[in-house]
Amino acid sequence: MIITIGGLPGAGSTTVSREVAKKLGYKLITVGELHKQIAAQEGISSAELEKFWAQGAKDFAELKRLHNSLDKIQKDAARKNKNAVFNGKLSAFQIPWANLRVFLIAPPEIRAERVAEREGESPAKASKSIKEREEWERKEWKKIYGFDYVADRDVYDLVINTAHWNAKQIARIIEMAVSKG
Repeated sequence: MIITIGGLPGAGSTTVSREVAKKLGYKLITVGELHKQIAAQEGISSAELEKFWAQGAKDFAELKRLHNSLDKIQKDAARKNKNAVFNGKLSAFQIPWANLRVFLIAPPEIRAERVAEREGESPAKASKSIKEREEWERKEWKKIYGFDYVADRDVYDLVINTAHWNAKQIARIIEMAVSKG
């Protein structure tokens, strides 16, 4: 079974993905790790990865090429793995044959608190960075792919507001959805 879990920045998709993979005994594949594979293919160290993507963002054709590489790796991984959880904002769109596609949301203030705690910064700074990141992703990815991963929710089988439950509880909800499928 292939499960995709994406969400808004700070909604908890990485934490929930880890928990779901652990509970089900599935392989966890994160888009962050796939980014590192692309960087390695391009001869770029993990330390230079942010710079690598920032440079690509300045050149639309290069950014599209980088995303196409990432998409191919993700699709290939989904074809090779029978039981896996994919953690990525665009995974539901890139793996439309997934058995369960989940999207996590939470109010902006809760997401900012989580990111602030994780990053060791103020909630105000985290709120600003989340807003900027989400706006950039939605705008750029709409240009590249023609969809808005936040607004175009028809691809998701399950949308969960993570403000109400912890990661273990959300994983249980997803596990129940898997058992019903």
